[in-house]
Amino acid sequence: MQDNFIELLRKYLEEAKEYLQKGDVPQSSEKIYWIVEKSIKFLAEKENLVPEEVKQKEKWSSKLLRDTALELAKKLNEKKIREVWWKAFDLHIWGFHENFIPIEDVQENFWIGEWMIDFLKEKYFS
Repeated sequence: MQDNFIELLRKYLEEAKEYLQKGDVPQSSEKIYWIVEKSIKFLAEKENLVPEEVKQKEKWSSKLLRDTALELAKKLNEKKIREVWWKAFDLHIWGFHENFIPIEDVQENFWIGEWMIDFLKEKYFS
Protein backbone atom coordinates (compact mmCIF):
# COMPACT_ATOMS: atom_id res chain seq x y z
CA MET A 1 0.00 0.00 0.00
CA GLN A 2 2.77 2.45 0.87
CA ASP A 3 4.43 2.02 -2.52
CA ASN A 4 1.05 2.78 -4.04
CA PHE A 5 0.99 6.04 -2.10
CA ILE A 6 4.29 7.18 -3.60
CA GLU A 7 3.03 6.13 -7.03
CA LEU A 8 -0.13 8.18 -6.50
CA LEU A 9 1.96 11.23 -5.59
CA ARG A 10 4.13 10.69 -8.66
CA LYS A 11 0.99 10.47 -10.78
CA TYR A 12 -0.13 13.84 -9.41
CA LEU A 13 3.31 15.26 -10.18
CA GLU A 14 3.14 14.04 -13.78
CA GLU A 15 -0.34 15.46 -14.14
CA ALA A 16 0.89 18.79 -12.75
CA LYS A 17 3.66 18.81 -15.37
CA GLU A 18 1.18 18.04 -18.15
CA TYR A 19 -1.16 20.81 -17.03
CA LEU A 20 1.78 23.20 -16.79
CA GLN A 21 2.84 22.37 -20.35
CA LYS A 22 -0.69 23.19 -21.49
CA GLY A 23 -0.57 26.50 -19.61
CA ASP A 24 -3.28 25.40 -17.17
CA VAL A 25 -2.16 27.22 -14.02
CA PRO A 26 -5.16 26.31 -11.82
CA GLN A 27 -4.96 22.55 -12.40
CA SER A 28 -1.17 22.41 -12.17
CA SER A 29 -1.27 24.44 -8.94
CA GLU A 30 -3.89 22.17 -7.45
CA LYS A 31 -2.04 18.95 -8.28
CA ILE A 32 1.07 20.28 -6.56
CA TYR A 33 -1.03 21.32 -3.58
CA TRP A 34 -2.59 17.87 -3.41
CA ILE A 35 0.84 16.27 -3.19
CA VAL A 36 1.67 18.40 -0.18
CA GLU A 37 -1.76 18.06 1.45
CA LYS A 38 -1.81 14.28 1.15
CA SER A 39 1.79 14.12 2.37
CA ILE A 40 0.98 16.20 5.46
CA LYS A 41 -1.89 13.84 6.26
CA PHE A 42 0.37 10.82 5.73
CA LEU A 43 3.06 12.30 7.96
CA ALA A 44 0.51 13.15 10.63
CA GLU A 45 -0.59 9.50 10.70
CA LYS A 46 2.97 8.19 10.81
CA GLU A 47 4.05 10.63 13.53
CA ASN A 48 0.87 10.36 15.63
CA LEU A 49 -0.01 14.02 15.08
CA VAL A 50 -3.52 13.67 13.67
CA PRO A 51 -5.55 16.32 15.50
CA GLU A 52 -8.39 15.14 17.74
CA GLU A 53 -10.85 17.18 15.69
CA VAL A 54 -9.88 15.20 12.59
CA LYS A 55 -10.20 11.91 14.45
CA GLN A 56 -13.71 12.86 15.61
CA LYS A 57 -15.06 14.51 12.45
CA GLU A 58 -12.81 12.78 9.89
CA LYS A 59 -12.39 16.13 8.17
CA TRP A 60 -9.32 18.30 7.75
CA SER A 61 -9.54 22.08 7.52
CA SER A 62 -6.88 24.37 6.10
CA LYS A 63 -6.12 25.55 9.64
CA LEU A 64 -5.63 22.00 10.91
CA LEU A 65 -3.39 21.18 7.95
CA ARG A 66 -1.35 24.33 8.62
CA ASP A 67 -1.03 23.63 12.34
CA THR A 68 -0.08 20.01 11.66
CA ALA A 69 2.52 20.99 9.06
CA LEU A 70 4.14 23.35 11.57
CA GLU A 71 4.12 20.65 14.26
CA LEU A 72 5.64 18.15 11.84
CA ALA A 73 8.40 20.59 10.91
CA LYS A 74 9.32 20.86 14.59
CA LYS A 75 8.97 17.19 15.46
CA LEU A 76 10.92 15.99 12.44
CA ASN A 77 13.41 18.87 12.67
CA GLU A 78 12.79 19.66 9.02
CA LYS A 79 12.10 23.35 8.38
CA LYS A 80 11.36 22.71 4.71
CA ILE A 81 8.03 21.11 5.65
CA ARG A 82 6.90 24.53 6.83
CA GLU A 83 8.17 26.24 3.69
CA VAL A 84 6.62 23.62 1.43
CA TRP A 85 3.26 23.94 3.18
CA TRP A 86 3.21 27.73 2.78
CA LYS A 87 4.16 27.56 -0.89
CA ALA A 88 1.59 24.82 -1.57
CA PHE A 89 -1.16 26.77 0.16
CA ASP A 90 -0.20 29.85 -1.84
CA LEU A 91 -0.56 27.82 -5.04
CA HIS A 92 -3.88 26.44 -3.81
CA ILE A 93 -5.40 29.84 -3.09
CA TRP A 94 -3.81 32.10 -5.70
CA GLY A 95 -3.19 29.54 -8.42
CA PHE A 96 -6.27 27.33 -8.16
CA HIS A 97 -9.05 29.27 -6.45
CA GLU A 98 -8.21 32.75 -7.67
CA ASN A 99 -6.37 31.85 -10.92
CA PHE A 100 -4.28 34.92 -10.24
CA ILE A 101 -0.65 33.87 -10.37
CA PRO A 102 1.44 33.69 -13.52
CA ILE A 103 2.65 30.37 -14.87
CA GLU A 104 6.22 31.31 -13.86
CA ASP A 105 5.20 31.19 -10.18
CA VAL A 106 3.99 27.63 -10.62
CA GLN A 107 7.18 26.69 -12.47
CA GLU A 108 9.35 28.24 -9.73
CA ASN A 109 7.50 26.33 -7.03
CA PHE A 110 7.20 23.01 -8.81
CA TRP A 111 10.10 21.73 -6.72
CA ILE A 112 7.89 21.50 -3.62
CA GLY A 113 6.02 18.48 -5.00
CA GLU A 114 9.28 16.81 -5.97
CA TRP A 115 10.85 17.59 -2.59
CA MET A 116 7.89 16.21 -0.65
CA ILE A 117 7.90 12.94 -2.60
CA ASP A 118 11.67 12.57 -2.13
CA PHE A 119 11.36 13.36 1.59
CA LEU A 120 8.66 10.74 2.14
CA LYS A 121 10.48 8.16 0.07
CA GLU A 122 13.72 8.65 1.95
CA LYS A 123 12.16 8.74 5.41
CA TYR A 124 9.48 6.06 5.12
CA PHE A 125 10.00 3.98 1.99
CA SER A 126 13.70 3.27 1.69
